[in-house]
Amino acid sequence: MKKIFSLAAFLAGTLLSAADFSAEVRPDVKYRVVFTAPAPPEWQIRFTDADGNIPLGGILSSSGERYRGTEKNTYVREFYTPHFAKKATLRTKDKVENVRFEAVGNSKYLNLNPEFRLGSENYSGYARTTQSVIRKGADGNYLEVSDSRYGMTLTDPVPVTPGRTYRVSLRREGPGNPKKNIGVYIRFLDKTGNVLDNQRDYWKQSFTFYANWKNDFPASKQFTAPPSAAFLECLLLDGKFAAFYLTEENKRGQAR
Repeated sequence: MKKIFSLAAFLAGTLLSAADFSAEVRPDVKYRVVFTAPAPPEWQIRFTDADGNIPLGGILSSSGERYRGTEKNTYVREFYTPHFAKKATLRTKDKVENVRFEAVGNSKYLNLNPEFRLGSENYSGYARTTQSVIRKGADGNYLEVSDSRYGMTLTDPVPVTPGRTYRVSLRREGPGNPKKNIGVYIRFLDKTGNVLDNQRDYWKQSFTFYANWKNDFPASKQFTAPPSAAFLECLLLDGKFAAFYLTEENKRGQAR
């Protein structure tokens, strides 16, 4: 029996019923949805499989305000389609117009919005944030994760292939060397969204951007996707990120 998304998420979705806009999509591909609305809308993107079901991981939700586009009253959300996706549906509570789904061009970076260029109020590429904000700096936007017990940002799940090697790297924001290290944690998930290996091992899969490293020095580390891996997620803690990159390495160790 296929796993269906949680009842709580389903019931939340039933409240969003003003309009549905659907498009056929291909699995494991970058897409964006763009639409206009007079005010920040509440909305979801729902992914259905070949049988019309919404499996686990098939709903992206937002209040809309954090995904504002560069044009007035325009909202943009970029995302990866899950491995099972055959159709994507935008469901809104409020009236929206000019809806379009479109595939995003290929990039050497596997994560979305690696340099936060989609706008200081656009969190595309990040599944969850707590006490974090995208700010506008002199050299471009950057992500600031609060120095607190609860400050964190979790990336969207990125499709990966078992046995292939991936590199995560970051560039720090701000002048001089900060006083604290920055921690980045990695975990791999299977096709149903379950974390592979022991949860405690997740905390061992990490690298540290040390405080005495220069801001323009790209800290990075390689990870190899284990058997059954379908997605990779990164947890960012406590720091100012001018850029955060995820790339796939080829056999010679160069970014693809």
